[in-house]
Amino acid sequence: SGRLYVSGKAAPDATVRLYLNDTFVAPAAAASDGQLAFSIERGIRPGNYRVRLDDVDPVSGAVRSRAEVSFAVPPM
Repeated sequence: SGRLYVSGKAAPDATVRLYLNDTFVAPAAAASDGQLAFSIERGIRPGNYRVRLDDVDPVSGAVRSRAEVSFAVPPM
């Protein structure tokens, strides 16, 4: 249905940016327990993707750490 859910764990209150195929999608702040989640409600089509989360310094925007995963959405 074109939806994508991304969840993860970061340092408590970390500033995190979501990228899909190197395109910025959205920022988020991790909860006080470090949990974070993103929801893309539409637009994901069959194909190959890379989803990336960058933990960034909230002032400078410098990347502190990064996690990236590749996945494929099969044809319907």
